[in-house]
Amino acid sequence: METAINVMWEITLFLDIFIYFFGFVTIYRLIYVAIALVSKGKKFKPTTQKYKYAVLIPARNEEKVIGQLIDSINKQDYIKDDKSLITIFVVADNCSDKTAEIAREHGAVVYERINPPKNRRRKGWAMEFLVENVRKDYGIETFDGYLIMDADNLLSKNYMTKMNDAFDNKEFDMFTSYVESKNFGTTLMSSFVSMVFYEGMRESRALSVLGLGVMSNGKGALMRNNIFQKINFKWCGFSDDYEYSLDFASRGVRTTFVKDAICFDEQPLTYKDAARQRRRWGRGTLLAWFKYLPPLCLGIFAPYDFDKYYARPRPTQRNILKRAIIGFKKRLTCLNMLIFVSPIWITSFLILILYPTSCFLFKSINPDYDLTPMYISLIFYLAAHFVSAYVYSAITVICEHRRMRIPPAKLFFYFLIWPFLQIIFNWIFFFALFGRVRWKRMPHVVDHKIEDIYDTPTLNEAL
Repeated sequence: METAINVMWEITLFLDIFIYFFGFVTIYRLIYVAIALVSKGKKFKPTTQKYKYAVLIPARNEEKVIGQLIDSINKQDYIKDDKSLITIFVVADNCSDKTAEIAREHGAVVYERINPPKNRRRKGWAMEFLVENVRKDYGIETFDGYLIMDADNLLSKNYMTKMNDAFDNKEFDMFTSYVESKNFGTTLMSSFVSMVFYEGMRESRALSVLGLGVMSNGKGALMRNNIFQKINFKWCGFSDDYEYSLDFASRGVRTTFVKDAICFDEQPLTYKDAARQRRRWGRGTLLAWFKYLPPLCLGIFAPYDFDKYYARPRPTQRNILKRAIIGFKKRLTCLNMLIFVSPIWITSFLILILYPTSCFLFKSINPDYDLTPMYISLIFYLAAHFVSAYVYSAITVICEHRRMRIPPAKLFFYFLIWPFLQIIFNWIFFFALFGRVRWKRMPHVVDHKIEDIYDTPTLNEAL
């Protein structure tokens, strides 16, 4: 009996320590929230230097949207005087529709990937196939940078100009753009998933001001050619964007956020589609976290020297203080990435299920055990969840309202429901640990042209 009591006491004590420790080590991120409230983000000086880019687009049965994306690329003001500055490559990945035909009609170079093995039917494998074909037919060095897009995206007309201004800054090797929702106000579910991206944009803006690395979201990621000169596209998990973001951070690759380059992205309209997407993200982020946990921890204490590995010349930092600051930024970036993709959602399971269960078991063994602290902890946790969810959502709306296209009344209604959805989707992440997760194409039905997007007023314009 005494041994059982000791074991249960150690379990409850461990849960208490874990919860408070995790809160302590992440509280510093409130600094990023404060910066996002007062800063408009990092600006890049305009440049007259013109670089040559390859746009890489993986597509599977995307005949409804692929043409609109390619048209928005062809309408870029960056290439109005020289169309050769951008070459569009599409991999039609095991398509059964007219994706390849439509992409060719709109001016893209198309590679078709037919009947790949079942264990290689993911976006990452399609990207590997595409990069390898570009390497073989054109040579990686032909293009200065490689831009990854999803087939359902659209680009603002000055997108490549803004990305080119950032690309001219030699301090960074990867650049991510602002992701604005194409269908924020269409359904409750699309608004909730859109808010996840807007919260990411808010934090990326703050990180870029501090010169810290940012997480890519899988669309609008621009990489220098030196990355693919040494390796192929090797990130083929359920969340390839998280994989290469963590990989780059652990290697000391410096990334930044280009707030003025706007990429429009479609979000799932129904609970079924959103849940399937989140299960995939949950499994992918967890696997990526465990895969890159050791190198990220190492990067916190001994940042990897990316320049030596890839042998790309960079202006020498002779100032010892500057070198020390860059080293500190690389260390902090590794810590940020480690926390950003850590399984925070598992705390819901620990607090709402495991913690009460252990307390009740402890009570059954030791009748004198008082359950009052457990009830208080549960009440405080739920109260903290809803308060923090509403506060963070409000801050995100304040920071990003100029990019939110939704009627104010609808936003207010959705705003009240988001925290409840967050709890539900935290559990979907948890069950992704045990259920079967397959890569299944998300249906894309928002076939707007870039001009149609601007016909919808932003929240700022509506008010």
